[in-house]
Order: sequence, then structure tokens, then C-alpha cells
Amino acid sequence: MQRVRTGAFLTALDHLFLLRPMLLPPVWTIGLLGYEQGRRWTGGGAGESPLIPIALFSLLTGGVYVHNQITDIEGDRANQKLFLLADGYISERAATVQMLLCYGGAIGLSFLHSARLGGLMVVGGLLGLLYNSPRFRWKDRPVRGLVYNLLAHGGLAFAVGWLAVAPPVGWLIVHALPYCLGVGAIYLNTTLPDIPGDRLAGKITIGVRQGFQATCILACLFLAGAVLAGFLLGDGFIAIPSLVCLPLFVWMAVNGRVADVARATKIGVLALSMAAVVVSPPYLLVLTVLFFGAKPYYRLRFGLNYPTFRNR
Repeated sequence: MQRVRTGAFLTALDHLFLLRPMLLPPVWTIGLLGYEQGRRWTGGGAGESPLIPIALFSLLTGGVYVHNQITDIEGDRANQKLFLLADGYISERAATVQMLLCYGGAIGLSFLHSARLGGLMVVGGLLGLLYNSPRFRWKDRPVRGLVYNLLAHGGLAFAVGWLAVAPPVGWLIVHALPYCLGVGAIYLNTTLPDIPGDRLAGKITIGVRQGFQATCILACLFLAGAVLAGFLLGDGFIAIPSLVCLPLFVWMAVNGRVADVARATKIGVLALSMAAVVVSPPYLLVLTVLFFGAKPYYRLRFGLNYPTFRNR
């Protein structure tokens, strides 16, 4: 891969994209839909804006992503992805400083906002450490990796939005359930393209442990659970997008092709994002700016056409 000369602006962009902003929209989406469900549970109360809690949770999640890349350099090199650390664009030391700033900044600012949000961030930070720390490495364990994604990217992201408008009651967990199942389906899909590289690196993800087809079937079951739970709760924001995408998940399980997995994953994320756009129409502008704004960076830095809706 041909390197581009590094200047201060490109270095700043490298650190920005080390946070993996293209993976943050699902966090924003579920946060917005959690806010909507909390608003409906309270009978339409306005509450506070969810923007600050979602932004702080995004900062924490970005720190978790940086931590993940620090502890997974060899795996990323084997899978030929996430080049910033694997190919030495950013030093491990600089990435570690960025990770600590993200963790500390998100937790500290959240406590300034409210003790409730600060507590959520502490839980999220602890989960991130369990997921990435070499001592625990939940990300390399089949069940624990799945549990982390259900709790952090599903439950906590939903709670960040819900708690901006509604109290921390048991119904929060009930209404978060279909979102956790949907996140689980997407997470299972993301383990599939990396099976060869993960196996070489000694990582035992659920894809490596169960194999390609069994993991596809499990993802279908999770998504079907999201459909059922969503309809039982009267939550069309999760039930309808999941139902629309379910045939694509079934097709990937039948066909067994990585391209079909990529298609099902991308459309699944997009469908749920459009549900959040119904809740907050300006969100569409945010997604559009992120998608098209990231393209010049990846083209200039790595010669890649990314992000894209094409399947490789």
C-alpha cells in the first residue's frame, strides 16, 4: 500500500478515524430509538435532549474501538484491515494516549452531566476493558464476545437514550431486549468474514468456534427474535426493519457466501438507521455527511473506495 506524506492535518484525521466513526451510527441509531421508546413510555414527555448523552457514549465507544485495535494489531494485519495501527500510521503509544483520553473524558464529563449517566459510562468502560484487555479478552471468546455486544452496543446504547427522557425502571430492560437481539444478529455477521484471519491469530470468536453456517443460522434466530419481541412490545421501529432484513439473513445462511453476509449486514444497519430518521429527520443529514465525508480520506490515505454499499 502506497503511503501518503503525513502532515499535521492528515495526522489529525488519522486520529479521528482511529475512533472508527463509520461504526458509530449504530450507537447513535439505538440511542435515538431508545429515546423515542422512553418518550412513548412516559406518554410523550419531552425530557432533555439525548444529544449530549449519545455524544459522550460515542466518545467512550471510540475509546473502546481504539483499545481494540491496540490489542489486535496482528489480527488486523492478518485480515488486511484497520491499517492505521497495523501498518504503523499511528504509533501504539499515541493510540494508547488517545484511548485513555477517550475513556477518561467520557466518564468525567458524564458525571458532570449527571450521576446516572456517569454510572452508565463506568459500566461501559468496565465492559470495554473486559472486552479488550489481554487478561480477559472477551472479544476473542465466543460467548463473552457476544455478551459484550448485547450489553454495550445494545443495552447501554438504548439506555443512554431512554434515560434522557424516562426513569430507570424495569421496562427499560424489556424494551431494550429486541434491540439487543438485533445487535446480536449484526455482531454475529461481523465475525464471519474474519474467520480465516482470526483462526490464524488464535482468536476463538463465535464464528471460529461454531463455523460459518451455524453462525449464520444463529444470526437468523437472533434477528427473528428481534422481530417477535418488537411486535409483542408494539415497537415497529425495530420490528419492521428486522422483518424486512430477515429474508437476506436467511439467504446468506442458505448460500454461505461472504458477499451475502456483507449485504445483509449493511442493509440491516441501514434499515434500522432509517427508522431512527423517522424519529429525528435531521439524522439523515448526519449520516449523509459522514458517509460522503469519509470517502476522500480513505481514498487519499489508503486508495480505498470506502465506505461503500458494494459487497466484496
